[in-house]
Amino acid sequence: MVHARNIDPLALVAAGPRRSKHFRRRVLALGVFASVSAGLAFAGRAATVRPPPCRLSGDATGVVTAVSDGDTVVLDGERIVRLAAVTAPKDGDTPMSGDLAEASRRRLEALVLDRTVVVQGRGGRQDRYGRTVAHLSLATDGTWVEQSLVREGWARVVTGPQEGPCAVALLGVEEEARRSERGVWARPEFAVRSATGGSLAEDRDRFVVVAGRVYSVRRAGRLTYINFGADHSRSLTATLLTSDEKLFINYGKDPASLVGQRVEMRGWIGDRGGPTMSLSHPDEIVVIGK
Repeated sequence: MVHARNIDPLALVAAGPRRSKHFRRRVLALGVFASVSAGLAFAGRAATVRPPPCRLSGDATGVVTAVSDGDTVVLDGERIVRLAAVTAPKDGDTPMSGDLAEASRRRLEALVLDRTVVVQGRGGRQDRYGRTVAHLSLATDGTWVEQSLVREGWARVVTGPQEGPCAVALLGVEEEARRSERGVWARPEFAVRSATGGSLAEDRDRFVVVAGRVYSVRRAGRLTYINFGADHSRSLTATLLTSDEKLFINYGKDPASLVGQRVEMRGWIGDRGGPTMSLSHPDEIVVIGK
């Protein structure tokens, strides 16, 4: 039974009947297939290499005994699990994000608290705080927790080499939430940022989705610089290791070919005399047009 303390009744998710493991796997497989199809349609616009399919698997289970925030839970009173491939709003992200942080926490609580979940990770991955990083699904009906949160706009997708193909599968779901302005996407402080104009200075150390037209690309030393404007103090500069360029080329995202293209990038904003973003995988770039 879902714990009802401090939960908006409209956000409660009814707990379905317990089903067989075979049934759960079939339901989960269908959900993942649908997400992969949507994600590839969105993320593959400019790709020449089809990303591998998203396959969630795992037999470890646990009961969610606490929900710390919108993307972190505690299993069986001791094991802390951070949801993979997503990030939910946190108190302090922006001066006005506290209500969204609490809303996302309550939504996750309504979905999983006091329920058994299947832990589906990649080799026991942990973050720098020692938390297990894994995808979760409900043991009762196979509901993919990350997908539910992204669909409703309570979490944004984090892509990159550690997140794997399931993050790409979630991009199409996120696109639907963005178009419908669900959850965080209804708020200007979480809207897609412009890569130019100087506004990114306010987003230092925050996860953002940025859009803009690539102005120039150059190599210097070990790094390749993707510039969105002539004034580096006000325009985003994305960087990647020059040694990683071959990977980007294999995915149809040769940095040199991006000049003049409109692209989206997602990641954390740094500051090196102007806003910066470090890239490590082609999934962090989506070409959206000329």
